[in-house]
Order: sequence, then structure tokens, then C-alpha cells
Amino acid sequence: MRPSIALTLSVCGLIGSSQLARADSFLYSNGVFSTIHFPGADDTVARDINNAGQIVGAFTNIGFGGYGFLYSQGEFSRISVPGSSSSGAYGINNAGQIAVTASFGSGYYGYIDTNGVFTTFNFYPNSNSLTMLNGINDAGQIIGFFVQIDAFAASYLYSNGMNYILPGEGLGINNAGQVVGPCNYSSCPYGNGVPSVGFLYANGTFTKIAFPGASSTTPTGINNLGEIVGEYVDSTSSQHGFVYLNGAFNTFDLPGSLATMPLGINDSGEIVGTFTPTPIPEPASLFLLVSGLAGLGILIRQRRSTVQT
Repeated sequence: MRPSIALTLSVCGLIGSSQLARADSFLYSNGVFSTIHFPGADDTVARDINNAGQIVGAFTNIGFGGYGFLYSQGEFSRISVPGSSSSGAYGINNAGQIAVTASFGSGYYGYIDTNGVFTTFNFYPNSNSLTMLNGINDAGQIIGFFVQIDAFAASYLYSNGMNYILPGEGLGINNAGQVVGPCNYSSCPYGNGVPSVGFLYANGTFTKIAFPGASSTTPTGINNLGEIVGEYVDSTSSQHGFVYLNGAFNTFDLPGSLATMPLGINDSGEIVGTFTPTPIPEPASLFLLVSGLAGLGILIRQRRSTVQT
């Protein structure tokens, strides 16, 4: 599997990922984090959010497959293309149209979900190709990934009936047609070296997005104000979220998490994504931790007693 395809499918929740395997999802709104979890699911990935606060993503139940979801006004609804073995919701615009990718056996196909009605969307429809969708804006522009089996693969922006090749994986799009994603192809204007970086595509121009000092930077979402969210990996291989605006980066981490990956942002600054929670110590480890802290407390008291005498 090509790395870019793996990235798309893992972010969309259609396949497993070492980063997301034990993750859950979050909503950040007005300075408050809350957990997004489809009832009864083993894993939930919140992928995008529109200005009405509607959230889309994917969830999995082990042994039963994966499905997309819409979370709106406190209620979850399942998204599943009829006959598919798995489905994932990648993006949602302000009209409530949802970009969906569905699996039928070994093939992946794109759909636009409009009020529960699925319309097939393929960048280059033929019997030997696969299409995966990552996002849709209010103008009906669509980003995604196309694979011609045994031939080539590319990331595309669909606009006004035309397809435009992107140099990396387009993961987020706003109403101005600005696209962000990781720059992971040899055709990337910044090369295919290390550290890996992201791109911003705007009005035919590509701009590099790279968190200072990071070993990799992956932009994943952009709103209509030009705010970009994504993930970077620091020099210690730790994963962090970021928010980028007007050339300035700010780290964005869920408190108490081992890793944070923002995936979507709306115009109010509400952010959705996934995080890996700090594991709760096993009982034996917890006993050792408590014992160690108790021992440390005794040692400190002994030292204080020695100093006083």
C-alpha cells in the first residue's frame, strides 16, 4: 500500500493505524475539551466540523466493520453506503453535504451524502480505478485521492468540472478553494526528503507548511479565516497538534494526552480530532508508583529532619 493511501485511510478510520489504534476523539469549543465517542464503538475518529457544529467521522466495531457518523445537536447517526463493507465520513460543508468513502471488498469509492442520499463521485470513473474523498466545501469543490490500479496514484482537487493534481495528500479545503495536506510526493515543490513537510495550495501557488524544528508536519484542516490545524512530530518523536495562522505556529495538545492530532476546524475556531490518552497504570505498576512516592516522601522527611538537627 502506498504511504499516502495508508495516511488517507487511517485518518478516515477505514483501516487501523499505530497512531490511532487506541485513540479517541475530541471536540474543542470555547476553551473546553469534550470527548466524542460513538455509542458502543471500539474506536471513533472525528474528522471534520462545519460552522453549525455538525461533526463527521468514522467509527469501528471489532468484528462488525467500520461506519461513518454524523454528530449533530447531541445526536449520533450512522452513515453507511448501502452494500458497502465499510464507510467513512471525511468532510462536511455548511450545507450539510458529506464526503464519504466506502469500501466494497478490495475497492474504495467516493460518494457525496446529501440528506441521506448517496451520489457516486469518481475523479476518473472506470472499472480499474479507486477514489477516496477527503473533503468538500460550500462551492462543491472536492479533494481526495485517485488510484489507477497498476498504473498511478494522485491527489486531486475537483473544481467546476475539472481535476487538478496536488503535490501531496489534500486533507482539508475551505470555501476559497485553499487546500492543505502533507507534501509527500516526489512532485512536491519541496522535494521528498526528511523532514517531511506540509503544503498550502491557494490560487495556484503552493506554500510550505513546516513546524519549526519538527521532524514532520502534517496539516489536516483549514477554515475560511485561513487557520490551519494539523500534527507535528518533535525531535523526541512525540506527536503534537498545532494551529497555524499568518505565519505563526502554536502547539495544541489535549491536556493529559500522549498524542494529539487535530483534523478539522470551523470558522468559530472549534476543532475536532483524535488523541491518545495517557494509559492508566496497571495495579502492580500503580502499587510500585505509590510505594515509590511513599519512599520518596520518607526520604524527604528524613533529609528535612537531618537539616533541622
